[in-house]
Amino acid sequence: MLLDGLLSGTTIDAFREVALSRCERQPYVFGQELFLSYPEAVLSLIANNSVLDFCDAIFGPYYQLDSFSVVGIPAGSSLGISWHRDIFGSVPRGTTFQRPMALNLLVYLQNLTNQVGPLRVLPKSHRRPMTIPDSRRSTPHPEEVLHFPKRGDGVLIHNNLVHSRSQNQSPHDRIHLSVVYSLSCMRQTIDTSAPALANIVRAVRAVGDPRLLRLFGFDPNYRDKYNSGSVANEKKEWARWLLRERAM
Repeated sequence: MLLDGLLSGTTIDAFREVALSRCERQPYVFGQELFLSYPEAVLSLIANNSVLDFCDAIFGPYYQLDSFSVVGIPAGSSLGISWHRDIFGSVPRGTTFQRPMALNLLVYLQNLTNQVGPLRVLPKSHRRPMTIPDSRRSTPHPEEVLHFPKRGDGVLIHNNLVHSRSQNQSPHDRIHLSVVYSLSCMRQTIDTSAPALANIVRAVRAVGDPRLLRLFGFDPNYRDKYNSGSVANEKKEWARWLLRERAM
């Protein structure tokens, strides 16, 4: 799913400046600096209503923030070009839709062009028990579709969708944010007690919004939510819990 304009131009420039200050590692991956430097901007992204509404529809009322990271690919680099499924991904058991273990929101800090390197996707691979041999993981695929999000746009993908980046042939670093949401019964990768997150978590707890609290791992009803759909209409149970959340 493509989500237009999740970040403003000013925020993109600020995030890129922080990212480029960490470019001594190739590729460079980090996250806490943005939480420390721009907590409000980061929170507004990970808790964007359009993103969370889509997560509500796909996950139901039990998901959380799993991780937040910045990924930079240096200019001219071909690092990391490999077909893959995301964290917690697996080969689908059949062609029916399976609820994801995780959704990955990719937000780009520059326009993706042929030179910068588009996002490559194998359509419907999250609903197909397809595999790719090691010898072909880094080669073009006959079914691949290229996507060219603009800077500030986000792409939200199922963790079983097979995808890959392209070679960065531009003179500038290719940088994107990765925000992973997972089921709330799972252990979070992110440490919500870390200093970089302490102020954000305090603010969220002070506001008391159930959806935001759940995002950061605070959901006293998660057991009841999971069990409520075991012998009932799952969609109706989801709607009941979500209405209850929004009424609080």
